[in-house]
Amino acid sequence: MWYKAASHVPNIHAFCKTHQLLSFLIQVPYVPSSVKQVRNMMSLLQGRSGKLVDLGSGDGRIVLEAYKQGFRPTVGYELNPWLLQLSNFRAWRAGCYGKVFFRREDLWKVSSSHTEARSLSQQVPLLERKLLSELPDGACVVAARFPFLNWTPTSIAGDSLETAWAYNITAVRQAGSGARPVECPPIRCQGNKQLSDF
Repeated sequence: MWYKAASHVPNIHAFCKTHQLLSFLIQVPYVPSSVKQVRNMMSLLQGRSGKLVDLGSGDGRIVLEAYKQGFRPTVGYELNPWLLQLSNFRAWRAGCYGKVFFRREDLWKVSSSHTEARSLSQQVPLLERKLLSELPDGACVVAARFPFLNWTPTSIAGDSLETAWAYNITAVRQAGSGARPVECPPIRCQGNKQLSDF
C-alpha cells in the first residue's frame, strides 16, 4: 500500500453546525500532485502489490493510478466533501467506480495497522510516530514534496518539488533501535483483505 497524507487538523466532530463549518475551514489547502510526482511515487512502488491507502487523497488521482498499477484494495481518505465528490466522479469516469473507495475520515483516526505500503504528499510531523506504531514490518511509506526528517529513505525518485522518498518501515525501526538497516524484499499481497481492515 502506499499512502499520501495531508497535514489536516484533526476533524472536530461536533453537534453544532458552526463547529462543523469551522472544522471544514481549518483544513490544509488542496494542492494536487502533478503527473510527474505521481509517476515518481509509483516508480518507488514498482514490483510491489497489495493494499493502498492514500491519506489526504484530494481528487483521487493517486488512488486511481495505484488501482491501474494493480494495487488492491485502494482506499482514499479525505476530509473535504467536495474533493470526495470529485474523487468519485473521476473514479466513475475512469471506469473504477465501486472498485476504488473514498472515505471522509480524519487521518489521525484512520488505523494503519493493516497497511503494507503508503504514500505521503505533504509533511505531517506527528505522522512518523503514528506510522511506526501501526504499520507492519515490511510496509513501504512513500512521501512526496516533504521527506520524513527522522527517517532515512531506502530510495528516492525525482527532484525539486517532484521528489518522492520511499521508506521501509522495517529499516526505519532497525535504524531507530541502533540496529543496522537491512534491504527488505518487495512486499507481496497477503491475500484479499476486507476494507474494514483499514
